[in-house]
Amino acid sequence: MHVKRSSYFIPFKKDSDVQGPLGRMIRGAFVHQQVSGMYIWLPIGLRMLEKVMKIIEREHEKVGAQKLLMPILHEANLWKQSGRYQEYGPEMLKIIDRHEREFVYGPSAEEMFTQILTKWPLNKNSFPMILYNMQWKFRDEIRPRFGVIRSREFLMKDAYSFDKTEEDMMITYQKMFNVYSNIFSTLGLNVCTFSSDVGIMGGSLSHEFVIKSEFGETVIEFDNWPKQPLHWEEKDNARVIEGQEAMDTYTAKHENTQGNKYAEIGHIYALGQKYTQTFRLLNPENQQPIFMGCYGIGVSRLVAILFENHIEDLGVCAPFEKTLITIGQDESSIELAQKIFDNTQEIIWDDRDVSYGIKCAEADLLGSQMQIHIGKKEIDNGQIIIKEKGEKKNYTIEEAINILTIKK
Repeated sequence: MHVKRSSYFIPFKKDSDVQGPLGRMIRGAFVHQQVSGMYIWLPIGLRMLEKVMKIIEREHEKVGAQKLLMPILHEANLWKQSGRYQEYGPEMLKIIDRHEREFVYGPSAEEMFTQILTKWPLNKNSFPMILYNMQWKFRDEIRPRFGVIRSREFLMKDAYSFDKTEEDMMITYQKMFNVYSNIFSTLGLNVCTFSSDVGIMGGSLSHEFVIKSEFGETVIEFDNWPKQPLHWEEKDNARVIEGQEAMDTYTAKHENTQGNKYAEIGHIYALGQKYTQTFRLLNPENQQPIFMGCYGIGVSRLVAILFENHIEDLGVCAPFEKTLITIGQDESSIELAQKIFDNTQEIIWDDRDVSYGIKCAEADLLGSQMQIHIGKKEIDNGQIIIKEKGEKKNYTIEEAINILTIKK
């Protein structure tokens, strides 16, 4: 896709009262806050979100996971059967339709995924099976904060595995651990992992994937940060200080805890037979409940984490790989820019008749991995400016054409 800035909807803002990643996302016109904890994803923000989704999809397809799309609303009876209807508390949004039927705005989908498989004639070759879904979720947070890092409405990828034995479940669990590691490594995120409490999800084992973040709500200490991507054999690389009391005690003993704060970006669970027993999802060979795993990633949260961790540019998920800027409107600059524009994919051309300073400031907000600056002065000297990783460098036109892999 290549577009011209003059006809593309990007409502940049000069400034924002909000600081941090959300402030940059608002100034750069990636999102617009509609109400507290709920955001409109504007065109370039949606492009970035979709790129993150494609990376997640690609890694899941490598292990044979199959994608489907679940409804946003779930029958409340399913949640009552599993016992989580009351456990979730006021964070769960409950809805009654015109026929007095009760629904919940699903914060996760264990019940629905398990139930759908009971409607399908299973056989000995049905397993192992991995199904996944990317859908908007809603949790009625008391204090939504940090923008899309902790919002009320958010996009989540949730995958569910089904195996005939506990041993097979753990093989799939390890496989999905590596899938997650590969996703975060592809996104350029330096993650750590630790085993954690299963909480109301249930099961026998779970692991959180975390990343250093000033907006994190967990304090972690580690001895040796693992190489990326992580491998199953290198799990549990951290000592975790969870709970407000423990965090307060730790903070009192340490003057600066800011460098030890981490945000969760993924969570996997070995659920065992908790849900399959409730919904009677049985192994057709021995009529025993199937073993199940659950694997979640906060997709929209990941976008904000990318803003926090990619300073010079937004990496492989930038809305456009390249941003083209013309310095002035002279004929030679427009002619060369048009040639580059026509022969380059994933590019946005700022073709407006505005100052060079405005173009540069807005190009930085777009976060492309490469900026191409073309002006009459440079062309007269046989050069083009290319900016990568925050640094500008002059190239001959011939060198630039080769870098951009444009046919002469």
